[in-house]
Amino acid sequence: MLTSRHLSKIDFIPSNTKQAKAALKKSYDDVADWIPSSFVKYGITEFPLFCLKLFNLSMEYGTCSSARKTSLITLRFKTGSRSDIVNYRPINLTSVPLP
Repeated sequence: MLTSRHLSKIDFIPSNTKQAKAALKKSYDDVADWIPSSFVKYGITEFPLFCLKLFNLSMEYGTCSSARKTSLITLRFKTGSRSDIVNYRPINLTSVPLP
């Protein structure tokens, strides 16, 4: 089990933020946290750094907002019969930017 001591050793760095931002797909749809990926990717440059600071503070103090403790699970069809549950994989949708 992860404790506050373990979490305080996790550090998010700006280069990781740049890589994640570059990998984002364009989306203008509503998402669980109400922040579309297009805002993160094409919005103000300070936003990802602000999120980075929030994540690091969350790890340092071992706290996590209730939004980060919940997720939406949706099924994505792989191949085969659509009536067989084993032909689907679960996709975990979480509130990405906010800790």
